[in-house]
Amino acid sequence: SRRVADGRVKGVHFLMKKNAITEIDGRGTFLDAHTLRVALADGTTKTVGFDDCIIATGATPKLLPGTRLSDRVVTYEEQILAEELPRSIVIAGAGAIGIEFAYVLHNYGVKVTVVEFLDRVAPLEDADVSAELAKQYRKLGIDVLTSTRVESIDESGPQVRVTVTGKDGAQKVLEADKVLQAIGFAPNVTGYGLEATGVRVTERGAIDVDGRCRTSVSHIYA
Repeated sequence: SRRVADGRVKGVHFLMKKNAITEIDGRGTFLDAHTLRVALADGTTKTVGFDDCIIATGATPKLLPGTRLSDRVVTYEEQILAEELPRSIVIAGAGAIGIEFAYVLHNYGVKVTVVEFLDRVAPLEDADVSAELAKQYRKLGIDVLTSTRVESIDESGPQVRVTVTGKDGAQKVLEADKVLQAIGFAPNVTGYGLEATGVRVTERGAIDVDGRCRTSVSHIYA
């Protein structure tokens, strides 16, 4: 997977050069609605002016409240690069990433338990799709727990202990070699000086755009 990703990155760099697109490697911060200051790797800065701008800063995996990442508590980014398979794993979140990893890891022989806070897996899909997915996963031997909340993750022992509460209010402890957090993503909007541009951010922390991906500032898109 890393080789494939690296190959695509090289391909994009080639296309940029081929089409005479200037690349600046650094972190940009808006000074105003027409100016960026870029912190370069060598410690210097560069100021870039623009008529129009596209903000494409991506997103960061969300973490369960009160938890942190480690060698045994990971997101998809760490798991996809892991060189060894765990014997067992608890996956927190049954959205697209959670259920994809559940299927892949199960087929590699990992004992998989999926924990979903909502009442069905793949909650953004049609209800009948969710029901069929859960049915087929259980047939495969994947444990699927819906309407279940993760209360805590304890790494103090030889296995990671995940305390969960089911819809009946009863608590139980799941033990596994590893925990994969797959509860969604938070847009990367802080630290870029958006407040200097007038770009509006929603209550959920995403840049507000219209049907043409235009922000509240007409020449800035996201």
